[in-house]
Amino acid sequence: MKIPSKISIAVMAVFFGLLGFLPHFRDTLAFNPGSITSLWGWGTCHWVHWNVSHLFWSGGTFLVLLAIWPKEEWFRFILCCMVAMAGIPLGLWFLSGSPEAYAGLSGVDSGLFVTLVLLWIRERLSESDRLSAGVGWILLLGFVFKIGFEAITGLTLFATPNLDYSAVPVAHLMGGLAGLIAVLPWRPLFLRDRLVEV
Repeated sequence: MKIPSKISIAVMAVFFGLLGFLPHFRDTLAFNPGSITSLWGWGTCHWVHWNVSHLFWSGGTFLVLLAIWPKEEWFRFILCCMVAMAGIPLGLWFLSGSPEAYAGLSGVDSGLFVTLVLLWIRERLSESDRLSAGVGWILLLGFVFKIGFEAITGLTLFATPNLDYSAVPVAHLMGGLAGLIAVLPWRPLFLRDRLVEV
């Protein structure tokens, strides 16, 4: 089964990230939970950003996670992205009390972060390295704290906010759930050793 390579995904992320700064493209490609006419936003909203700071933190984090992702767990990277990209707009549609448009990779970043940390914890525990596994649990607690901070204050913890957008904890929560799904041991047997990067 052919899957995208790290390079092709990185090129796509950079291309659409920059494309979103062209006039009218950002609002067109973003996802608007209050409008059923923006159905294309379900797939495009993750790749556009509100300002340079948003692109730096959200897009930059995605590229870092992409670069350090273990090759043997590439299937989980693709699975997490797919589940997060589908689940985040769905969560915004049903759970968000705000009609504001959504854009950015931060929700997908959240899912990838959760998956990577859980894989780290599992590997450390298999080696009886409880101390290193504890670091992983602390990172996950920090992730929960970040979502709580955003939900309470409405502020972003890293990217510089502006009048165009505010923190979207629902997106990060849905991303985290996608990360949990991706780490489950349900990888289809027919895909083992048959994933080819293109």
